[in-house]
Amino acid sequence: DTRAVRLPRRVLTDFLAACFTAAGAAPAHAAQAADVLAYADSRGIPSHGANRADTYANEIEAKLVDGVASPVVERSSGCTAVIDGRNALGAVVCNLAMETALRLAKEHGVGVVAARNSNHFGARKMMGCHFCASAKANGAIPPTYEQEAECNLALWRKCILETGSDDA
Repeated sequence: DTRAVRLPRRVLTDFLAACFTAAGAAPAHAAQAADVLAYADSRGIPSHGANRADTYANEIEAKLVDGVASPVVERSSGCTAVIDGRNALGAVVCNLAMETALRLAKEHGVGVVAARNSNHFGARKMMGCHFCASAKANGAIPPTYEQEAECNLALWRKCILETGSDDA
């Protein structure tokens, strides 16, 4: 399409980050969210790309999503952990979850991390996630362009319960 607008990924990422920062997000958090959206567009997944920027910015401005909150590892036991996202941008929560899972995997051979109090985190394959489960949805959500979810939530619930969560 000759009418298509094409930008270098870095230009799009920087623009989106500036929008999220203007809406009230911490610059480092805005950059993480922007990177995920630009990645999705660059991979041909527009449903999880820059078209979500308006929603993200509006949610930050309306304080529906806390653009400055920092998620924490709420508890950890063996190869499992639970992240409290503190209503932060989903990309920020997912980055901490993946860093934690990698650390646990290096220590135990596998790392299983659940996150709660999070928000939409975008193109999950960029984030390294192999499934998506949300407290805002009933059950597993299939990946974009796939027909079936990749996990059994009962198994993940068991993992969360074994870390001592009362909230699972």
